[in-house]
Amino acid sequence: RLMAALLRGRRELLLMERSRLLGDYAVEPKDPLLRSILAAPAPAGGKQRTVQEMLDGYQADNRDRQATSTRKAANAPSRLLLEYFGPDRAVATITRDEGRAFFDIVKGLPTNYTKRKELRGLSLVECVTKGQELGFPTLSAKTVNDTYMTFIGGAFRWAVREGWITLNPVDGLNVVDEVAAEEKRDPFTVDQLNALFRSGPWSGPKEDREIDPLRYWGPLVALFQGMRRGEIAQLHVADVEELDGETVIHVRPSADGKRVKSAAGRRVLPVHPELVKLGFLSYVDRQRTAGHKQLFPNEVPNKSGHWGD
Repeated sequence: RLMAALLRGRRELLLMERSRLLGDYAVEPKDPLLRSILAAPAPAGGKQRTVQEMLDGYQADNRDRQATSTRKAANAPSRLLLEYFGPDRAVATITRDEGRAFFDIVKGLPTNYTKRKELRGLSLVECVTKGQELGFPTLSAKTVNDTYMTFIGGAFRWAVREGWITLNPVDGLNVVDEVAAEEKRDPFTVDQLNALFRSGPWSGPKEDREIDPLRYWGPLVALFQGMRRGEIAQLHVADVEELDGETVIHVRPSADGKRVKSAAGRRVLPVHPELVKLGFLSYVDRQRTAGHKQLFPNEVPNKSGHWGD
């Protein structure tokens, strides 16, 4: 009987995995045995972990891996979760239906709902209703998915791993973003780029480059290498080196505070020929000869840990 139950569980897991691969992230077990197990209340006498404990534990486990700005961004979804369910609610008692209801609230929240005088003192449900009546715009798909549901879903997944709950009540709940990523921002036109790079530090004498080298080289590196502002500002001289006969730039974190946005952000980029023509490698060599560790000396992160302000 035990082996048969394990095989049923394995079969159900494969079916759920197949459904997710086909795009159905809301799939739940259909086997009555498994549904009854997942629906069963926690054993009597077991410690019921609360929403507040889940948030505290999840954030404590991730604190050393997160930038200051990421930790600050967690304040809004944490506040929303605590307000909706209450800090003392046992996480094991939160059902899938409640997870969906909570997701509907997040989707319907007006932008800047905490700052609108018309919504002061209202509950979350009342905020959504009143916002609809007044025609307020709601949170964007990106904000719902990336700011709220990514954090909240992560907290519940953490609780699953810790054995506090058996099922993530918000698993797979995301807003479909109808705007393609490449259409969210218009690229600069050639005319705009020419206007930009024929002004400012690029139009003056070469001596001006040394006054604020990041202001001169930073936008050029962004243009030709596709690097982010912070990635450029925090570069070390050692990040530019010869590798298999090519001069490359390493985009990588370090023990002394350099960060990349994600695992995919770690990369090795061949230095663009136009940067070579402009003298970028000569600048790197001067910094190396001068004994500088940072490629752009005197650059420091701001209070949120962001480089390149």
